[in-house]
Amino acid sequence: MVNIPLFPLQAVLFPKCKMQLQIFEPRYLDMISYCMKHDQGFGVILVAEGSEFDVKHIEHVGTLATISDFFQLPNGLLGITITGEGKFSVLDHWKSEKGFLMSESRLLPEEPHISVPDEWFGLVDLLKALVQHPLLQDLELDVNYGDAMVVSNHLAAYMPFSEEKKQSMLEISNPLTRLEKLKGLLNDMQHSA
Repeated sequence: MVNIPLFPLQAVLFPKCKMQLQIFEPRYLDMISYCMKHDQGFGVILVAEGSEFDVKHIEHVGTLATISDFFQLPNGLLGITITGEGKFSVLDHWKSEKGFLMSESRLLPEEPHISVPDEWFGLVDLLKALVQHPLLQDLELDVNYGDAMVVSNHLAAYMPFSEEKKQSMLEISNPLTRLEKLKGLLNDMQHSA
């Protein structure tokens, strides 16, 4: 069991993936300061009910994040780039005296590193095209295209799926199962287009 500060978002972070955040609320500036002081990351967790400003309920599985870059945004606010590490399961959570959420969580086992089977090379090609998008180029992604966990997480993170669908993919613990689910979702997108 570990105590992890939580950053509830209306977005899902996946292991080995990156995300940029704008930090402006004092409680999250305090949380970043707390993490730096204690040399630890924080957990990104999807808001299940409410909003980022008024969290009513959070999901139970999230991703640990480390800060990989700080920068000042054009509006003068603090921007950070975070990188997803391992997944965790929230057992309990409470509001800290500084106003940000803390959790008692259990770290989940790392997913197996499995080579991408030949039948999924079409998804690898899709991901290679996707990372060329200007919005993703800014993240300077380092993708191991041979690792099914990395490929499936990046596709789940950066394809335009709903956050609920992304959350369900995050909760899958086998990368080949996630690739199978991604293929189904992509087929659904093609048929509805």
